[in-house]
Amino acid sequence: GGKGRLFFTDPADPQLVRYTQARRDGYGAELSADLSIRFDQAGGAIGALGVLDDLLVTFAAGQIYFVDGPGPLANPDLAPQIGFSPPVQIPSDVGCSAPRSLAVSSDKIMFQASDGRGLHEVDRSRAVNYVGAPVEAYNGLPIVSADGLPGKHRTVFLTASGPALVYDDHHGQWSVLTNHEGLDGQVVAGV
Repeated sequence: GGKGRLFFTDPADPQLVRYTQARRDGYGAELSADLSIRFDQAGGAIGALGVLDDLLVTFAAGQIYFVDGPGPLANPDLAPQIGFSPPVQIPSDVGCSAPRSLAVSSDKIMFQASDGRGLHEVDRSRAVNYVGAPVEAYNGLPIVSADGLPGKHRTVFLTASGPALVYDDHHGQWSVLTNHEGLDGQVVAGV
């Protein structure tokens, strides 16, 4: 979720992202078949979505895109010029097809590259950076959960069959927790 909307992939069309009308008090999520964005087939199926600032960042197996703008109004006839921009590819040679590996913070989205090339980030300048060099030994482990710890400037990447990887946003350093593994994780009350 972001931009006051919910975004989701369409299992019947792997290059389509659907979204709801902007949220309004007293109403549930409003869906319409017309509310969708089509992405280039060259990158593969859309595998993960995240919202960074005012951008919808969309990850395919081999490409990353962004879509800007507030989205259309509930009555687009009032202002047809208001909407989303067409998808723009972010220059990169990686993508992501593991949505549980996405960790969204206030200034970046971190993710596990779909081709086993480790942990990367998309920052506010729309640049893709490789940040996982210090924990490269764990590139083969699938990330099952990526969660930021509120107020602690840390992101925990939980793996199913190995240690948890912890990134300290404040210091730009990695730690490895050997006593943590699981099938999923969730932050509750800051823990």
